Amino acid sequence: MQGFQDVVLDEKFRLRIPSKFRNELGKSFVIFQGNDECLCIMGESDFEKFKAPLMDIPHSDIVARSAARAILGTVDIPDEDNQGRFVVSSELRELAGIEKKVRLIGYLDTLEVWAEEKVKEIDFAKPGSVARANVALAKAQYEY
Repeated sequence: MQGFQDVVLDEKFRLRIPSKFRNELGKSFVIFQGNDECLCIMGESDFEKFKAPLMDIPHSDIVARSAARAILGTVDIPDEDNQGRFVVSSELRELAGIEKKVRLIGYLDTLEVWAEEKVKEIDFAKPGSVARANVALAKAQYEY
């Protein structure tokens, strides 16, 4: 997934995923709290791949289990209505600081849901951010 789109939640806090992203998610998907003060939407099969390594965390590793619980504890499997809309729960909206306006950002196998206010605060929303990202990727020795 790639690209972005600004959308507004309706009065019932429902979100409709634009078709440019929807097809890549597949029939069913999950939404959960992301690492970067955003929400993440993943197709069910991609989420199963994401979740698989968590199954290997030993019961004795309290810290890792707590981290996994923090992620998995926010997972919601939304029910879409006939128009393809689903309610973003108040819990998830609060975790991400979402009120009404959001920016959807495609990031590999994930659709990120950012509060409009948070997008303005973050580096990727500022001039020169692509150049800084390229430098950071080069320093991390990623090939792109």
